[in-house]
Parts: sequence; structure tokens; C-alpha cells
Amino acid sequence: MPALRKAARIERLGYGLPAPEPPAEPDDREGDPHVWLDPRKAAQIATHIGEILATIRPEQADLFRARAAEVRGRLEGLDRRAEESLAPVRDVPFVAYHGGLNHLVARYGLR
Repeated sequence: MPALRKAARIERLGYGLPAPEPPAEPDDREGDPHVWLDPRKAAQIATHIGEILATIRPEQADLFRARAAEVRGRLEGLDRRAEESLAPVRDVPFVAYHGGLNHLVARYGLR
């Protein structure tokens, strides 16, 4: 990892959400880093990012929280559309080349 400024802050996102979780460490091959493929998890992460930015720049806290709420709303809309679109094929088995779809499969109950 490149050298970071002394004041740099690293935030690990996506942890503490329902499984599958991201890798525990950068070299971890067991975790699944594709947490953003579940719109509900992505919405929670957006809220977390808004709060992090609000603490870093309190004078812009309202802006960061408003933008996070906007992103959350868009992701909730995406989640509803995906749920409706995938419902008819929920029980149709499929094979995926990439294991990164685990979050999507878990979220929508796909086989």
C-alpha cells in the first residue's frame, strides 16, 4: 500500500451487514468484496459514508447527509425494480462465471 499522509483516514465499508461480508483483510480470499451488488447494503454504505464525511467536514454535514439520502432513495428504487424484474425467474437455476454475484443472489433469493 502506498504511503499515506499522516492525517489520512481509512474506513472499511460493508462490514456488519448480513453475509456474505467483504474480505476481513486485503489478502483475504474468503470474503466477498462485491457488497455493492446488493442495493440495500449499498444504501447502508451510502449512509455510513455521509456520516463519515459529516464528521470530517461538520460545516457541510447537512449537504453530505442530504446527498446520502438522495443516493439511498435511488438505490431503494433500484432494489424495488430488481425485485420485480427478478421475481419471475427466482426459482430458475443459473450458473454464473463470477462468484461476485453472491450478494445479488442472496438479496433476491436466486438459485
